[in-house]
Amino acid sequence: MKTLTLLLALLAGSLAAPAYTVKGTVTDTGGESLPSASVRLLAAADSAVVNGTVSSAEGLFSFPNVKSGKYIVEVSYVGFATQARDIQVKGASLTLEPFRMADDAIMLRETTVVGIKTPVTVKEDTIEFNADSYRTAPNAVVEDLLK
Repeated sequence: MKTLTLLLALLAGSLAAPAYTVKGTVTDTGGESLPSASVRLLAAADSAVVNGTVSSAEGLFSFPNVKSGKYIVEVSYVGFATQARDIQVKGASLTLEPFRMADDAIMLRETTVVGIKTPVTVKEDTIEFNADSYRTAPNAVVEDLLK
């Protein structure tokens, strides 16, 4: 009886689908590693998330226990364009080509802000004049400004 149980356990273990490892690296276009990049393994059929991880300080990531099939590996990192790559796992573990992330920053043109001072401000019973708003002769006195 024990032999039959042991034989059934071994048979069940051998019938289980083999699992493989998918690993790779994430770098910028200059080859510098990108730590903490978000990496997702998606099912190719419906883009359902199968597994997710973040890259290490050296930019490395790994998905253990991946069953044979077609998948999409999607990598995203703040300030860089998201990349996706179709892969097929069959018969062996995969080491992917490095994901070289390209900048996705939006560069703005230079902007100059110009302010205009109000020449006259009326506050209840007071009138304020902005002297810089009026042209006067050099060394003019207040009387010339008020004229």
